[in-house]
Amino acid sequence: MQGQQSFFPSGGVISAVVVGAWVLLITLAANSALAQTVTTVFNFNGANGANPYFGTLIQGRDGKLYGTTYSGGAQGLGTVFRINPATNFETVLHSFEGSDGAFPLAGLTLAGDGNFYGTTFYGGNSGAGVLYRMNSGGTFTVLHEFQRGADGGYPYGPPIEASDGNLYGVTSGDNTEAPTLYEYTRSGQYSIVYTFDLATTGWDAYGLIQGIDGLLYVTAGAGGIASCGAIAKLTLSGALKATHAFRCGHGGAYPTAPLIQASDGNYYGTTLSGGSRGDGVLFRLNAVNGENVLYEFGSGSNSAWEPEAGLVQGSDGNLYGVTFAGMGGSHLYRWSFVNGYADLATFTGTGELSAGMTQNTNGVFYGPSWGFGTYNDGYVYAVDMGLAPFITFVRARGKVGSSAQILGNGLLGATSVTFNGVPASFTAVSDTYLTAAVPADATSGPVVVNTSDGTLTSNRSFTVAQ
Repeated sequence: MQGQQSFFPSGGVISAVVVGAWVLLITLAANSALAQTVTTVFNFNGANGANPYFGTLIQGRDGKLYGTTYSGGAQGLGTVFRINPATNFETVLHSFEGSDGAFPLAGLTLAGDGNFYGTTFYGGNSGAGVLYRMNSGGTFTVLHEFQRGADGGYPYGPPIEASDGNLYGVTSGDNTEAPTLYEYTRSGQYSIVYTFDLATTGWDAYGLIQGIDGLLYVTAGAGGIASCGAIAKLTLSGALKATHAFRCGHGGAYPTAPLIQASDGNYYGTTLSGGSRGDGVLFRLNAVNGENVLYEFGSGSNSAWEPEAGLVQGSDGNLYGVTFAGMGGSHLYRWSFVNGYADLATFTGTGELSAGMTQNTNGVFYGPSWGFGTYNDGYVYAVDMGLAPFITFVRARGKVGSSAQILGNGLLGATSVTFNGVPASFTAVSDTYLTAAVPADATSGPVVVNTSDGTLTSNRSFTVAQ
């Protein structure tokens, strides 16, 4: 470890509690006791995009969903698209041409300036991908062309906007060149802040998040001490604080999605492989027990495997995910902190789900499929669990006096906004976007918007920074 601490104390408590399983076809809008409905929203046909790979969708200020496809579009090199959840109508906002990037792998980030930011895996003048900015109208700007080598190359996913207002992202590298962590400042300066090491911090960097502790957590799908992947914890300046190495076997192997930090403060994720059956695990990381394997995929009459898409925490507090494969097709599942694992649906003959889901503020989950669909170019699906509308944030962190950007529905009817019970001044910009000043006495906790139609509570706490 070359003097570095392990990410957390070693651990490996395994709990595989299955509380129920049932199957439904994606083409059948069948309801369970949980009011569950799975439907196809939109089919890609090549001309309007094809094969959204790791492309998790993101909600914009306008309430619409934005994403990318790996291929398709005017040149067959991928697209940026928008879907209106109210009408299921899709619009291609940009078709990549090669010089401006090619083959985007994994979606977009909505930043505080109202723009979307993303990357492509290939394209640009060195063929190693680009970092770009795009507004909701489709105006597109290349910000940086990755040059390989010390500059980094082949990014899997979009950058994130960190607490300092700058963008941070990772490049995956290739067989000979190391992955990197890069920073793109608000003034337009690009720099490398950390270069990964195959033997410790891993290879094939897939994505990152910023924890409420202000640190960056990067998932590497390969490398590490046991060559089974790793998670690196770094400061914004690139100082390596600690690592966690996956060791295959029961601990899982080859994580392919960013972690999430759930409402309990712990970090959760999945691995593509590993576990006693070799089909992947769902795990938790915390400072007390280290890595705890909560569920091992595979085996059983309704078994699912290869959960490469990662997790999302729903507004009901549960964790939701999809698997790439399983008995009969891809599976939709839930992890409850009380009841454990439940298999919710099988995408029978229509699922290749490598991208995670997102929950729109209308309460419905949305996700893309890499393949299948009417034209075999992929599709977008919706999962309605009967959850109520809520509000969320562009960034769930800010200092007193700063402007919190709130996304939701029916916000023009807002009558009050409170931060953990403390009233705040606000401006309803549109029916789906509101800004509120973090009040002087605010403490970290939920934000509540009262509207003429009812009360909307945030799906996560807002952190009041010092």
